[in-house]
Amino acid sequence: MRKEITVKEKKLPDEESFKEMLEWVCECLGLIKGRDIEKTSAKLLLCILKHSIKNGPVKPEVLAQEVKLSRSTVVHHLQKYIRVGMIVRTQGGYELRERTLEGTIREIERDIEKEFERIRRIARKIDEELRRL
Repeated sequence: MRKEITVKEKKLPDEESFKEMLEWVCECLGLIKGRDIEKTSAKLLLCILKHSIKNGPVKPEVLAQEVKLSRSTVVHHLQKYIRVGMIVRTQGGYELRERTLEGTIREIERDIEKEFERIRRIARKIDEELRRL
């Protein structure tokens, strides 16, 4: 699946509560948007984090029951997490891409670096062509 990574510069939370820090990470990665008033993305991510650390992959039905949302809403959010590169789908369900959230963020950072390297290479070629004009 093609990745769509959004990185937003956000002011750090005034209060570093667990909930606010998790919401801040989701907002920085574009997972919480204007329509997500109840911060559903952060609640769902917390469930995925807990399962990934303790039990491994989790099925959408289990997540839906835990966050009290429809399965289709949960799957919609899971697709967003996959596009960002935060989670992966396995035979057992969905789980964090790496063992920790920090490790997962590090992998997303590597994805961004790889893409920017490709963009820089093309930009260099464009600059070289422009010098010849």
